[in-house]
Amino acid sequence: MNVNEFGEIDIFNISNYLEGLYVGYYYDENFNDKYIITVCGANNEIGTIQLIHAIKNVIETYNQKSRQEYCRNYNMNMNEIKDWHKQFIFHVDGTQMLPYMKIDVQDMGVDMMTFSGAKIGCPSGIGFVYIKENRQKSIDSLIYGEQERGLRGGTENVPYILGLGKAIQLLDTDTSYLESLRGYFINKLLTLPGTKLVGSSLSRLPNNVNICFGNIDATALLSYLNLNGIYASSGSACNSNSLEPSHVLKEIGLSNVEANSCVRFTLSNETTVEELEEVFSVIERFVTRQNKYLGKGE
Repeated sequence: MNVNEFGEIDIFNISNYLEGLYVGYYYDENFNDKYIITVCGANNEIGTIQLIHAIKNVIETYNQKSRQEYCRNYNMNMNEIKDWHKQFIFHVDGTQMLPYMKIDVQDMGVDMMTFSGAKIGCPSGIGFVYIKENRQKSIDSLIYGEQERGLRGGTENVPYILGLGKAIQLLDTDTSYLESLRGYFINKLLTLPGTKLVGSSLSRLPNNVNICFGNIDATALLSYLNLNGIYASSGSACNSNSLEPSHVLKEIGLSNVEANSCVRFTLSNETTVEELEEVFSVIERFVTRQNKYLGKGE
């Protein structure tokens, strides 16, 4: 599905996409769900948070249409089938949202939502999934067995599960401090020549700062930052070994040169303004030298 320049999914495009998949009413007593629409709730690379409610409304429009046609064909009342008859199941990857947002799956209207404990202080390899009542039949097991209600076989990792439960208890979604730090750092970086913010300025993860530095090579900047004890990234950790420009950056319309000049900074509640001032000073020094080398400075 298409996204705009901020990485937000095009709602009109979703409607067209679902229209192309829509097959009218149908009935299968063993499997009522035909498609699963999966959306990454918040992007880890550019920080953009998707408009989940708007996406849900579009999906539900087509599900309602299917239910109405089903009832007319089988001479049933809408109240008899309620919401169990769906053509499109809505799944959201909430991995990046979990540490920073209060998540109400009922308010969001999702059918399924998945999370990773690694983002809230747990070791890698533990996570959990929310599945709306009566939707477990919509998915098939990758590993068969009796555990996890038949959804995933294998002995449960009890220490990790206990750790995940404790991490959830300790979770603090007050992001006011992070948001103020993020805004401060973004405004500082945008004073540098040729820079622009990547991703949404309004609907954004509070810990994410992604800046395009024009024609300055991100790899060179990252190496300079490393020499000064500062660690950032030029893309997603999931694709750290790829030499190609990030597909996320390409999808939002950046050229190869622009995509290769983007640097992502990740903030935390332990980050201080003084640290950000130091980081900015190092970046400013590098950018000034590079611009002089490229003939753009005095």
